[in-house]
Amino acid sequence: MKRSAIFTRTRLAQLALLVLGGTAAACALAQPKSTPSPTGTAAPAPPKTKAKDIVLDGAAPPSGALVATPGAPGAGAMVATPGAPATAPRPARRANTPAHDSASAGALAELALDMLRQQSAATGNAQENAVVSPLSLAAALGMIHAGTSGAGAQELAKLMGSQSSGERFYSARLPAILDRLAKPGETGLPFVMANRVWVDKSVLPAIPPTYGAIVTDRFNADAAVLAFAQAGAARAEINAWVGRKTAGRIPELMPEGSVSPSTKLVATNAIHFKSKWFEPFDPQQTVPKPFHVGPGAAAKQVPTMVDERQVRIGTVDNISVFELPFAGEEYTLLLGMAPAGHTLNALETDLEGLDLASWSAQLKPTRCRLELPKFSIAPASVPLKPALQALGVKTVFGQDADFSALLGHAGKGVMLDNVYQSATIIIDERGGEAAAATGAAGAAKSFSLPAPACAVDRPFIFAVMHRASGTPLFVGKVADPSQH
Repeated sequence: MKRSAIFTRTRLAQLALLVLGGTAAACALAQPKSTPSPTGTAAPAPPKTKAKDIVLDGAAPPSGALVATPGAPGAGAMVATPGAPATAPRPARRANTPAHDSASAGALAELALDMLRQQSAATGNAQENAVVSPLSLAAALGMIHAGTSGAGAQELAKLMGSQSSGERFYSARLPAILDRLAKPGETGLPFVMANRVWVDKSVLPAIPPTYGAIVTDRFNADAAVLAFAQAGAARAEINAWVGRKTAGRIPELMPEGSVSPSTKLVATNAIHFKSKWFEPFDPQQTVPKPFHVGPGAAAKQVPTMVDERQVRIGTVDNISVFELPFAGEEYTLLLGMAPAGHTLNALETDLEGLDLASWSAQLKPTRCRLELPKFSIAPASVPLKPALQALGVKTVFGQDADFSALLGHAGKGVMLDNVYQSATIIIDERGGEAAAATGAAGAAKSFSLPAPACAVDRPFIFAVMHRASGTPLFVGKVADPSQH
């Protein structure tokens, strides 16, 4: 951990969305000669039946080109062409060792902290509540990484470590994590995931079969056809899908103007987590307690959950760390609170991803009188392009971007326009629920003594973690629990 004056440095929903578009020249290249639209010149109104997602089978990666499913409702789902030649590469080896888990967890945590730090720098104020999802952002960028090459691919890889480790992260380690977290076919799980690639009908024939095979194998993605020429309708369709996959927590990911007639492809990743506590809090015991928002500032009275229970706690590099399990103990809420008299800005600045990822292993169960403030953070779409550029991801946003692996000859002139993330979290007596969305938009582009108190009464960093792998699903900070 870097050193400073202080010390050495939830159902939840998450969605990642990537949009690619092209220049006018690219659009012209992409138009198939005398090839009718898969859905016709004027798509009929969808039947009044529940929309159905056609999911590509991740167990046997498709090797054919993606084509519109005949008669599919709404946007039109897509499946692999039956009998297409086997041109797809073999699936990457997925087995992760504990060392791989640790490295991946650290890289994801560092990505989350980078996003929080960049948001603070952009607003000039670190004393604001915020939450991000590094897992969703990484999955979204992973689908973009699979479709680009050259300097752009190298920069995306280096975002997750070195170039070689980043390549392995996107191709094998992240898919291995997603395999463990998302369990297709099982219901009632706290964590679910959905991935979809939205393709403009003009570039559909140009998409290499290998791209569809890779994103299906790594991310279990399905696909759909949209007419981005009708940008408003296309944006509404994507946002509606986002809302369904996030239980309504993210009703609008893509803001006005983020999808245009030059958009060629949108890759979406949605994760949704919701769970009760392993040991719920009694709402009758929730009372106002002082929360010290910062040095020299008057304490605020905030609703605080109180209970005497066993909590995994410890002090790591002068940070007071608490861990509370959700039901089933597969996921936990991890909290890190700086020493009294120190600021949230210093904690956020000095903390490193590997530090956060290593906290849990250094905690011990202790019975105490836990005081934990209720808190919630409302969703708000934040552009991440400046943050990613500051972290070295530049080529994919410029004229030198190479998306031929994704769009074939139609990828000429295509570049990312921006990346958006919107996130929300609620922690109360019952448990945790949160939502987040990430979008990259492109244009052509027994007998015991009385328990001691363990109060969370100062600003803190938090993370919702997958316990076995140490993967952070969501990472955020609370400067003031009364902010919403």
